[in-house]
Amino acid sequence: MAKKPSAAAAKTPDLIVSKPISLLEREIKADIGGLFKSLGAAAAHIGTKKYYDLAADASSALSALSLKPDAGGLAWLLIRRSLLRAMQNLTQESWLHRSSEQTPDAKALEVELDRALSKAELTVSKDFFRRPGSLSLLPECTDWFHQWLLQIGFDQPKATSICSRLPSYFVYALNQEWREHAEFYAPIIPAATTPFTPAGERERAWEQYRAWLDQELDSPMFGEPFSLRQLYVPLRAYYERLPQGQLDMPTERGVEKNRKRIALNFTDQLLTWVQAQNKNDACRVVSGGPGSGKSSVAKVFTAEVLAQTGWRALYIPLHRIKYKGDIIPAIHQYLSDTGLLPGASTPLDRESGEPQLLLIFDGLDELAMLGKIAQTNTHDFVRAVKELVQDHNTTALRLKVILTGRTVVMQGLESEFRKEGSVLHLCPYKVADEDKDHYERDWELLAESDQRQDWWRKYGELTGQSYTGLPQSLNREDLLEVSAEPLLNYLLALAYQSGGLDFRKEVTQNQIYATLIHEVYDRRWAGGENFAVRGMGAVEFHRVLEEIAVASWHGDGRKTTVREVTQHCADARITPLLEIFQDGAENGVLRLFTAFFFRKAGDRDQDNAFEFTHKSFGEYLVARRVVRLLADMQEELLRYEQTYRGWTPQQCLEEWARLCGPTAMNSRQWDFLKNEIHLPTARPQEWQTLLVKLIGILLRQGMPMEKLALPDFLKMQCQARNAEESLLLTLSATAQVTQKLSDIPWPERTSAAAWIKRLQGHADQYESILAVKALNWIRFENQVMFMSDLFEADLSGANLAGAELNGTNFSEADLGGANFSDAILSRADLNQAFLNGADFSGADLTGAYLRGANIYEADLSHADLSDADLTQTILIEADLSDADLSDAILAGADLSGANLDSVKGLPKNWKGIVAFY
Repeated sequence: MAKKPSAAAAKTPDLIVSKPISLLEREIKADIGGLFKSLGAAAAHIGTKKYYDLAADASSALSALSLKPDAGGLAWLLIRRSLLRAMQNLTQESWLHRSSEQTPDAKALEVELDRALSKAELTVSKDFFRRPGSLSLLPECTDWFHQWLLQIGFDQPKATSICSRLPSYFVYALNQEWREHAEFYAPIIPAATTPFTPAGERERAWEQYRAWLDQELDSPMFGEPFSLRQLYVPLRAYYERLPQGQLDMPTERGVEKNRKRIALNFTDQLLTWVQAQNKNDACRVVSGGPGSGKSSVAKVFTAEVLAQTGWRALYIPLHRIKYKGDIIPAIHQYLSDTGLLPGASTPLDRESGEPQLLLIFDGLDELAMLGKIAQTNTHDFVRAVKELVQDHNTTALRLKVILTGRTVVMQGLESEFRKEGSVLHLCPYKVADEDKDHYERDWELLAESDQRQDWWRKYGELTGQSYTGLPQSLNREDLLEVSAEPLLNYLLALAYQSGGLDFRKEVTQNQIYATLIHEVYDRRWAGGENFAVRGMGAVEFHRVLEEIAVASWHGDGRKTTVREVTQHCADARITPLLEIFQDGAENGVLRLFTAFFFRKAGDRDQDNAFEFTHKSFGEYLVARRVVRLLADMQEELLRYEQTYRGWTPQQCLEEWARLCGPTAMNSRQWDFLKNEIHLPTARPQEWQTLLVKLIGILLRQGMPMEKLALPDFLKMQCQARNAEESLLLTLSATAQVTQKLSDIPWPERTSAAAWIKRLQGHADQYESILAVKALNWIRFENQVMFMSDLFEADLSGANLAGAELNGTNFSEADLGGANFSDAILSRADLNQAFLNGADFSGADLTGAYLRGANIYEADLSHADLSDADLTQTILIEADLSDADLSDAILAGADLSGANLDSVKGLPKNWKGIVAFY
């Protein structure tokens, strides 16, 4: 075996040099035959699920190939082994996509290819050292590799897709091979160039980074035989125009429809911005929803900048950095830990750093959600980035920054980026026609191209399907939200190809994800061919995936380790599901990571960390796990009531706290949860009754946190709050299906307000409070809730009859169909609230603020609205009979069709200040 490289040798640069002064003494020609015979042996090992060691003794390899241990022989060995490594990696990644699952036997072809290869004229020149992807042999090797892939069972489209990625994999393999055997290949250096200078070393580091990025973009996409680069469709975007006469964007968003948009090509616009020499315009924000392609476009754009401009560019996934309040050390530590920029891992150093550097920070929202910075300090991080840019650009333009993040977080940061064009919003593949009025300029750019058609054409070519565009059965209005978003469109394609869904009916995102998991398990590894799930049934596969998702959720929201998953499975008492693997539970978990959509994500606590390729996979699986527990609790509690052998209500709460306590549920998980409870297999009516019973017990006795052996009271409080909120969210989800009141047995008249306040806590102004959005269809009759903060709450269908709600903030709340009869709402804030069909009969609304509220068809009979502000309130067809409107402000109110029989206090000129018919 080759010696293990020393620390110094490990830092030796790869073959790519910036300006070699001297070349090899002679053009080196050598026999590189035997390559495909070795590749066939590697494929045989892949087929038997054994590890094929590429790192065989290098000295023996020289002798076997009749190569001299001089610079020429070593160079050819380096090329041969790198080609073999690249081909084996490509084959192994796509092995399960072969059309034929028979063990390949391509010996005759391998001999023929090796014979042709040995006759090829091979030359190492200075071009190779500068651009290894330009190796003259590479096109022929690509053609031969294509023939070999067809021979071992890949169909034509897959073979074409795989071999087209060989050049980038070869360049990356060169870097790997050199770094692993630096001392062995060291004699090549003096023969190829003069001693390395620091500038040359930095150049080689950036070339290596570019090779890594190219290989990332050419890596399999979700385990497919094609890559992101091959399927990528360049996205469009828009920015919002400044209101006329203003130099900066206003600090408050105002009404969305009043903001006019300018459409643009994302890459073209940003490339122009990068190359512009304006140090006062050095920051851009890219905003988009989950699955909108933010990370993909960030990676692709990084590669574009490196290839087309003189700027250096770094893609930095923010959930991977160890940020502790200082940006520069965090970036340099990330580069050092990952080894992505060896020899130049301090690009922000003031003395030796890069003269022109673009930093692309991807996922600002995840940095906040993962707890690496508090939500309330997101602004502080952004300001620190802006200060970094300002400091580096004091005398000349040296640094530019792009920040990406989800729309809801980026909207809260608009006050930091008020220059027109600073905030770019990614557009979906298809922009709805009704959005046209939002655009002031260049709408044609969006309207002329439905990018779904381009995507499906590419997908058809890569998979061997005859798609000329989006299949007609998927070109439906109710599927537009799914097909227009990059990630969901891909999942839709998988579900469509599997045939597991009837797209003639309404299809939810949950159903698409469920079909995807079934496809991963069933189609890819039918017949037990996949060693990762051999012996594990589909139900067990789903169950363990859910526990992996919970382990990630309980950790940092996205990543987990084999040890953590193993412990979670033990706590959930499902370790026997892993013990079907003969090599142990931990290795079983590791195999499952290879079977589903996971990727390596650095280290945590000295263990390898893994993460879902997209966070929504984990969020969906967590929702499934919550519903599974709900069903288990229903069954166990019923068994206890019948035989005293199941779970008591307190044990149900304990299990709930164990699952839902460590981390609060987020809005995406809740959306998936609601979809699960809408499925035909769900039992929402039974679950609603169960949840009402459990909430009543926790209101009287509290959550049994003492059973969880938590280290301190603070953690007990925090986890109790999370568990209680998730109970409320789940109750809301069941009520949305049943449309029946949840009759919670409130212990005291103040219990509802106290519980809601405890669940609310004190959030950042940009943080969504889920607890108040889950108050629909609950009976709050006669509860004392005055001065409560129910901003943007959902109380639709709730019963608040006789409740004391003086001074309560219902601004922008959904109160549709709620019962407020005889309730006290004096001085309540109902600004822009939705009150359609609500019952306010006999309610006290004296001095209430109802400006802009929508009270269509509401019952306000006998209500006291004296001194109320009804400016621009919509009261169409409302029943105001016997209501008191003394001194009420009615300017601009719409009373069309309203019942005004016996109304008191209408001003004499009321017909001149309201709309009516």
